[in-house]
Amino acid sequence: MRVESLNKNPHLGFLNNIEWMNAQASEIFISVNDRNHPELPVLSASQELGMIYRDEGGMNIFHDVANEITYKRVKPGQFVIHLRSFQGGFAHSKVEGITSPAYTILDFKDRNKHNDLFWKYVLTSEEFIKRLELITYGIRDGRSINFSDFSTLKFHFPSYEVQQKIGAFLSHVDSLIQAKTKKLESLKAVKKSLLQKCFPKAGEKVPEMRFAGFKGEWEEKKLGEFCKLFGRIGFRGYTEKDLVKEGEGAITLSPSNIVDGIMNYSKCTYISWYKYEESPEIKINNGDILLVKTGSTFGKTALVTNLPCEATINPQFVVIKNIKIDNIFLSYLLSHDLIQNQINSTVVGGAIPTMSQEVIKNFNILIPSATKEQQKIGHFFSKYDSLISAQQKEIDKLKDIKKSLLQKMFV
Repeated sequence: MRVESLNKNPHLGFLNNIEWMNAQASEIFISVNDRNHPELPVLSASQELGMIYRDEGGMNIFHDVANEITYKRVKPGQFVIHLRSFQGGFAHSKVEGITSPAYTILDFKDRNKHNDLFWKYVLTSEEFIKRLELITYGIRDGRSINFSDFSTLKFHFPSYEVQQKIGAFLSHVDSLIQAKTKKLESLKAVKKSLLQKCFPKAGEKVPEMRFAGFKGEWEEKKLGEFCKLFGRIGFRGYTEKDLVKEGEGAITLSPSNIVDGIMNYSKCTYISWYKYEESPEIKINNGDILLVKTGSTFGKTALVTNLPCEATINPQFVVIKNIKIDNIFLSYLLSHDLIQNQINSTVVGGAIPTMSQEVIKNFNILIPSATKEQQKIGHFFSKYDSLISAQQKEIDKLKDIKKSLLQKMFV
């Protein structure tokens, strides 16, 4: 199923006309305490996978086998409230087994009225986890919510038949997300491998892979010979009072706007026009390159493209402008291990690592003398990033569809 078709999926039209019912958890669920089944396999609770066989989960948790007679039985379609449940520890089970007597096992009062797949998505959703905050005050890490705490919560749900459709649809969306995520990780891995092959390694002056028609050694230069560097300094820094709402100022870019080497403007903060105009040298344009010079993500870099509006940078960045070689090529060169190793070896500071702009200017870089070769390399990786970006957008669309559907259940 194509992502574009999910928003207009004809099978979801019923969501606008269905009747939603309300009930407390105590009217929907019961607590089950079925013990004395030591012949069943031991299960472990997983935040992401639900209940899994302990042996298959790679877990080597010691327990006294003699105590298994006290363990609680879990059946397919039931839920387990496990430790750290106040952070979303409601695990759905597809398998039968036994689990810790410290956990609470949930089943439906009437299985003919409730679909476990539907409730799996409800009880593991962000919206539900937020609601748990109402009943978890004072619960310490290592404790789980008991049934009496949980039973007071109110839920919003449709008929069994609609629950089945919603559960099946969300399961299908999850399958698409998993498949596309796997493809995305594969694209990233291939890109990383190609970066190592298309740029010279340490101690070498020619790359392992090269486009046809180009030869000769790459030239070693200083980064500062081909560009100018600017950053936000001194009185031009800003404080929280300078931040404004979207539409009332310019974007102030931060390291979080770089995702896998690509600019992402989905979450931005904004700075007043006054502060923006105060520092003209750090006004950002398409084609500039950003490099994180301080903080936990130092060395992170990206070429600025598709700016949605005027933008500047926060103090963690240095912006590279007036670039005299191919800027796309340079942006990928800066993300190569040869440069990243220099960054790691020149960072100073304790808790907050920092690089000076003077140090960055003196980075040794290797470049091909032919501009066309620079352009070919830059264009090649730019197309690869377009594939990565498109795949990520597909995943984000699917996640938004899933989130919007789940929100309907908490109206």
